[in-house]
Amino acid sequence: MFNRLDDVHRDRLPIWIQRHIDGGALIYRALSPKDGANFIVLIPQESNQSIVHWYGSKGERITFVGDNKFAAYGQSLDQQYRGSVAGDPDGLRADSPKTLFSYENKTSGLMSKMTDAQGRETHYSWDALTRKLLSVVETGPGGQEIAKRTEFKYTPIWKYHYLSEVTERTFDGLGGEAVRRSRYGYSEYSKPEYLNYDVRLTSESREILGTGANGSSSQWVTTFYTKDDQARITNIRKVAGLSADGPRLEPDTVISLTTSQNS
Repeated sequence: MFNRLDDVHRDRLPIWIQRHIDGGALIYRALSPKDGANFIVLIPQESNQSIVHWYGSKGERITFVGDNKFAAYGQSLDQQYRGSVAGDPDGLRADSPKTLFSYENKTSGLMSKMTDAQGRETHYSWDALTRKLLSVVETGPGGQEIAKRTEFKYTPIWKYHYLSEVTERTFDGLGGEAVRRSRYGYSEYSKPEYLNYDVRLTSESREILGTGANGSSSQWVTTFYTKDDQARITNIRKVAGLSADGPRLEPDTVISLTTSQNS
């Protein structure tokens, strides 16, 4: 929920919001901001191309243009200042510093690419049915050189899909590749009075050395969680390996937790 503000509130507004008052913009402030004071600024324009800025608590903003449902670009506070000095306070010109957002289509809202002010690109790939993120590819200017690729896998449990593996691939520009993975395990828990399942995270495995370009073996550290009927963690066991019973490179770390009767 947002409240509309006017000139009476000028002295209590951040300087990046104050400038909009004199321009006749409509300014709204969040009633219960989760992360500091957030603002929405509506700037009416001719030919039905109104501009809407959403400001975060530190002055960063994302901008909607016209009747588009999704954000067109984002700017840091520094980029806004540089654009304003150059005569483009709202960041509309193509040469204004900003991060551009592209989408798969006009209705899904799934972002396909971000292009920052230096021309570096981040590409996103999605599963059309589940709307789950499949990969993120970060490139250099113009999308010519891949700097990092992150891949995501999911496991279906009941009617949802849960993240099961993340693979990060980094490249050194000379053809070398390093791979590091994370894996997640779940269990289904139900009570007779519940009509659906409670899916709980039971393990997290992280590759701490990674897999080299020559296919050398890696080292894993896995954390297992034991929970009670109320999903409270009662035991944490960290092992140097992928399984609870496999070979060890070092002793396990075990943390036992207790809860009070009133918790």
